[in-house]
Amino acid sequence: DPVLWWKFDDDSSTDTVQGVPLTLYNGAFVAKGALHFPTSTTNRPYAIASNLTVAVTWESGEHTLATWISLASLEVPGGACPMAVQNSVSGHFDGFVWQERVHHQWMAGSENYRRSGPADNGGNAESVVGYPVHMVITYGARGVCIYRNGVAYCPCYDVPFFWQDATSMGSEVLFGTRGIHNGQTFGTFTGSVEEAAVYDYELSPRQGNVSL
Repeated sequence: DPVLWWKFDDDSSTDTVQGVPLTLYNGAFVAKGALHFPTSTTNRPYAIASNLTVAVTWESGEHTLATWISLASLEVPGGACPMAVQNSVSGHFDGFVWQERVHHQWMAGSENYRRSGPADNGGNAESVVGYPVHMVITYGARGVCIYRNGVAYCPCYDVPFFWQDATSMGSEVLFGTRGIHNGQTFGTFTGSVEEAAVYDYELSPRQGNVSL
């Protein structure tokens, strides 16, 4: 079971496992069972769950991110991130990042690409707009693995290290941005997130295919 799970049912922005609320900024809103990030020419809409009592940086390093993502356009800027976890103390982050290094390709974003794998991970160019796509990233004994709609998106790959901060201090879940540092957000996502979960272990390939 996930340690955090946002379903956005009944237009609620509160996690259903521990009751962790999101704080919404710059026009981000919840409606019709999804968290929405409208186009903005001024401020980047985003949402954040902070002051967590559960660590999103794990002593074992294993973790999994899962979400349903709907892109507003294939031309959403590179580096956009619908969901990420970060630790504001250590500076680590992991998340779903859109076409930062390869046109129309998803990647596992991380600080300085430390867990992002090859520049071209081999994943097919995304073509779906305005309809949710199920994305999962697992981190653990098999390295980093990405799934899209129940199918391996690219080959799993090894990385130098995983997070090993055992405390919840500084742990945050971000939506609509891949990082926040000194009040500045990074990446501009336009679209919606229909569901999102964080696990404190590596899902198996079968679990990754059916999560959420």
